[in-house]
Amino acid sequence: MKRLEGRQIALLLISIAGVILAVVGLFITWYVCKYEDDVNIVGHYEEVKTIRLFDEGLNDIQVGIKNGVVQGFALTSALLSVAACAFVALHALVVKINKIFRCMLGLALIICAVFAFIFGLVFVVEMNSNAANPFFLMKYSAGAGAYLLPIGSIIAAVPLFSIQEP
Repeated sequence: MKRLEGRQIALLLISIAGVILAVVGLFITWYVCKYEDDVNIVGHYEEVKTIRLFDEGLNDIQVGIKNGVVQGFALTSALLSVAACAFVALHALVVKINKIFRCMLGLALIICAVFAFIFGLVFVVEMNSNAANPFFLMKYSAGAGAYLLPIGSIIAAVPLFSIQEP
């Protein structure tokens, strides 16, 4: 094992922070369903329900884009984030990783993160278009996980591009 420089430690810490954000984003709320109803006799009624990415029944919702697509890109993005962190650590501690390989991994990670974010938002929009009912209003929005996963994945990819060869 070799001695780490300050720049290598900083890049490793950035990569670890990105992985933590990505993994936390994978397992917390992805969709927020807000149900509002105005009943003249009783008054205003509001209920907020949070939905995780892997909750049962999400694949049964009849929308154009299936939640499985979002799940696939989100899982791939989280796994690539962990791989990116591992390669940054390997490069800093043990062996030099080819620059082309690191850049390709970083690009794949960023592309998967962007697709997970876009498809997650498309799923929310399609759920909103299916929830239209004249008697009650149900609004879906993206939860914290839909934002944290892509942000964490992109943060985890940055050190792959920033590593300098000695």
